[in-house]
Amino acid sequence: VHTGQDGEYNCVGHFKEIIPNEKIVSVDEKLTDPKGNVILENLQASVSFRDKTGGTEITVIQTGFKDAKFEKE
Repeated sequence: VHTGQDGEYNCVGHFKEIIPNEKIVSVDEKLTDPKGNVILENLQASVSFRDKTGGTEITVIQTGFKDAKFEKE
């Protein structure tokens, strides 16, 4: 559940790949708005971690977005 200013957004998905200290890949099968309407489906996120001087570089790549316009009612 993701909480926003206008309510809770429910997300159903799974982890597709986990490589400790290197990468996490997740799939969001369905995301619904506070009214229960499906607003996004089949999104994939890949988060990679790489050692850098003084910390960690994090790279996030998200795919599966369609041309969509989000409007408030």
